[in-house]
Amino acid sequence: WAAGMVMMWGASVGLLIGLAPLAWQPILSAPVSMVVGWIDAVARFAVRAPLPSVGATGFLVAIAAVVLLWSVGGLTFRGRLIGHFVQRVGVVIGVGALMLAAVHPGGERTTEAIAGGGTFFHGIPSVLVVDASPTTGLPEAVLERRVGRADIVVLTRGDRWSAMIAAAIRDVVGVGTVLAPPGHRVPGAVTVRDDLVVERAGTGGVPLLIAVDGDGRLGVTSP
Repeated sequence: WAAGMVMMWGASVGLLIGLAPLAWQPILSAPVSMVVGWIDAVARFAVRAPLPSVGATGFLVAIAAVVLLWSVGGLTFRGRLIGHFVQRVGVVIGVGALMLAAVHPGGERTTEAIAGGGTFFHGIPSVLVVDASPTTGLPEAVLERRVGRADIVVLTRGDRWSAMIAAAIRDVVGVGTVLAPPGHRVPGAVTVRDDLVVERAGTGGVPLLIAVDGDGRLGVTSP
């Protein structure tokens, strides 16, 4: 509805706005500006939100819902407009479940390698480890994997390049705490000087040991 309103407003009132005095133009454009802001907010939220997983049980439930809606629409409201609507809702549910199952299958995941030099540990809190030599494609890869949020970001190195990668990751997903080794150049990062054990729960919730190695870099292992 929002996109339709923007289109209709631009095709009708937009012509008048172009002819109106400059002082009136912001006022006449205010409604569509608010709608565009709403579209932008929804897009920003959607791109950061992780996709739900669809396991075997969820997929079977979705198929059952499709069969039920199709039957109700065809038998109870036979030949009526509402019957066709109910059937189409069932089709949408089925297609959506199929797409989610293909893109984001269910099943427990504990550790996930991310292209560009990253490793993501699922659980609470979630941990994203940035390797010693990350590439510029890491933030985009994190976004494509639909991480959604990394409660802790561990930077193996604390140089300026790692700082740039960390800032780019903040732009695409929610980030809690950024950990970096001693002598880092990462604004806002917390320095890890002693061994740190992160207790975690949920899927893949094994504890993680974050420690400084002999080269002054941060390493993450399971104790």
